[in-house]
Amino acid sequence: MLMKTLGCLTVLTITLSACKKKDAPPAPPIDYWLVSSMIKGTDTTHFFYNSNRTIKQVNEANNDSFKVVYENGRIKQFVYLMEYVKGLPFRSFTYSGENIVRINQYGWNLQDQWVILDYDSLVYKNGRLAEYHEISGGIRSRVNKFTWEEKNIIKEEGFDVDQGTDIPAYVNTYTYAAEEGVQHRISGQFLFLYLFRDFTLLSDKMLAKAERARVPGEILFSRTVKDFVLEGKNVVKTTETTEDLDNNQSLTFNTVFEYTKFN
Repeated sequence: MLMKTLGCLTVLTITLSACKKKDAPPAPPIDYWLVSSMIKGTDTTHFFYNSNRTIKQVNEANNDSFKVVYENGRIKQFVYLMEYVKGLPFRSFTYSGENIVRINQYGWNLQDQWVILDYDSLVYKNGRLAEYHEISGGIRSRVNKFTWEEKNIIKEEGFDVDQGTDIPAYVNTYTYAAEEGVQHRISGQFLFLYLFRDFTLLSDKMLAKAERARVPGEILFSRTVKDFVLEGKNVVKTTETTEDLDNNQSLTFNTVFEYTKFN
């Protein structure tokens, strides 16, 4: 009798399980919207991806192109694809854990050798970028120091370096919109590594305003305001106006980011 009851329970369990699987609708595929092009004025840069949605290649408006080389799942190098420098890296990256700690820049030396000419050193505190040192010709020439609020850089202090002494030069303050930044549409901090030294691309949100003041004196001499429009899921249009407050001049240019859906 016990065996018969157990058998009935087993049949009932299998039947209910089968009904559950049959009745449950399949999960919809996840759509990934990745940056496919960046348009500045009349210049268009195209981005291409691997099957795992990591950036593979960049074709720039001036017919320059490069591929992105990975090591252990992280961006290791940007390598030229143009014939006259094909296969040569122009930028490479060193990591400590998940943090980028060094950015190397390449070029020809006086002996016609393709070598590292300059590099930047990145210092972290509590997992966030705290200092960014530029080393030119083996000498530290500039340093930037950062203040974070939650997941966004809100202040950048710039220093010139004279014989090892940091001399205050300017302070940038940043304000962000509520929307997530376009930089998150490409993995591996690619836009920060590619556009180079735009530290707001490390933040979580879209930059809305940047103001620069001289130090000492805290006299504001530059202001950049960004207005952007989201068109559906596939276009972000940015209008950027920079005011030169010293000379009472302003410059406006537009940038359009187009997205392509990847499943």
